[in-house]
Amino acid sequence: MGLGNYNAKYLALKILEALILFSNLLRVEMCVGPLDEKALDMQKANAVVG
Repeated sequence: MGLGNYNAKYLALKILEALILFSNLLRVEMCVGPLDEKALDMQKANAVVG
């Protein structure tokens, strides 16, 4: 009984993890333009500082 309960919890956690990863990927895809510009600015700033 306890083992079945553990498996259900583990499976639920894994599904939740996958959903979070998937939603993060979607968010990145939608914001890829602005994100890339920000990343480039950060790289330039780091290059100047470094």
